[in-house]
Amino acid sequence: MTVSDVELDALATTHDIINLGMLADGERRRRHGARTTFVRVASVSATPRAPVPVPVSAGELRIEGVPASRAAAIERVREVAAAAGMVPISGYSLADLEGMAARE
Repeated sequence: MTVSDVELDALATTHDIINLGMLADGERRRRHGARTTFVRVASVSATPRAPVPVPVSAGELRIEGVPASRAAAIERVREVAAAAGMVPISGYSLADLEGMAARE
């Protein structure tokens, strides 16, 4: 699906998440058909040096919580990435990261 810069800007700034979700689902179906995958997500604390449990069935590790600082966020991502091996990781909310960036 080719998207113009104007269309991309409109998608990035829309508040109509219902329509955006429908467009995304249509594109997913175009690319992958009706096949759907469900990933088992394991939650990991955002606190640096906290344990990083990696269940055998985990399809993703998600760092949850608000980092105390940019340095703490980077440290925690490094720790979780090292423990995760080949398991994908995600973490933090964009709003929390924006707030932290504004403070720092």
